[in-house]
Amino acid sequence: MPSLVGQYWTDAYPELVNEGWSGTLEKLPSSAAGPENSNRIIMQDPPAGTRIDSETVITLRFGA
Repeated sequence: MPSLVGQYWTDAYPELVNEGWSGTLEKLPSSAAGPENSNRIIMQDPPAGTRIDSETVITLRFGA
């Protein structure tokens, strides 16, 4: 699993697809994270460095 924190979904998604991921995205409610993080990924599960397969459910929280 690559590190997605700090990225926009439009940048993270192609990276995941290139890694062979075709699973499900679970989006948590957005959290206040300051204007510099608005719409950026601020939390991911599984964490970076975790081995995932093509069907892994990825959970993300975005900044508001």
